Amino acid sequence: MARLQRICLTVLASAVLLFLTLPSVIVVVMSFSTSRYLEFPPQHYGLVWYRSFFTSREWLAALGMSLRAALITMCLATAFGTMLARVLAFRKSGRGWSLLRALLLAPVIVPAALTGAGLFMLFAPLGLVNTLTGVVIAHLALALPFVVFTVSAGIAACDPDLERVAETLGATPAMAFWTVTLPQIRLSLLAGAVFAFIASFDESVIAQFLTRGANATLPQKMFEHLNEELDPTIAAVAGLVIGLTTIMLVAGFLFYSVRSKNPRRYARNP
Repeated sequence: MARLQRICLTVLASAVLLFLTLPSVIVVVMSFSTSRYLEFPPQHYGLVWYRSFFTSREWLAALGMSLRAALITMCLATAFGTMLARVLAFRKSGRGWSLLRALLLAPVIVPAALTGAGLFMLFAPLGLVNTLTGVVIAHLALALPFVVFTVSAGIAACDPDLERVAETLGATPAMAFWTVTLPQIRLSLLAGAVFAFIASFDESVIAQFLTRGANATLPQKMFEHLNEELDPTIAAVAGLVIGLTTIMLVAGFLFYSVRSKNPRRYARNP
């Protein structure tokens, strides 16, 4: 009976995984078509539409905008999220801290369309619409929860007495965290940074409200082209986005696996 349950669970999990990944696989396969129209399966294969992407100033400008926004968002979210995670880790009770945790989850729970409309109304009088600063602020609100709760899980697994021992030996609280706790949560920090980058780079709904024209992000530019013309270059762009996010996730997983097998090699020297 237990074996039958395991088989059923495996089949169900495989079916769900196939359902989630099959659309991405189809898009990637279509991106290698040489046809002037989107077709699956392609009659002929080639890199025509990838060359079209890398020779287009319009697409490259959108890629540059997305990469700048994602990198800045990742750095800011990792820094601020780690500080917030440390504070929340030692403030587990109290209505104020519970409210702060709920507010951190709000950008993930509230529909992105409502968030985008609200940010547009807020940013328009401030002149932040269609600017890199406005995009980074909006993406920071989306990426911060991923960093906070990922790093919080890492901090919760650490022994808080180690920091206290370092402080009794003369270290400041900041130095104790930097030298004692931070090396132990590097994997959580890396995971939070990767999630923050992907959350910013792949965001498409809020970009509809905040970016246009030359300052459009890559997902926003894809929506513009879908409305204007069904250009197969969009499949190549989607393939690049899927490839980049997959590479980041696989690299993070491989780093975790290597570090788990060789913990002494990656340990911090005293």
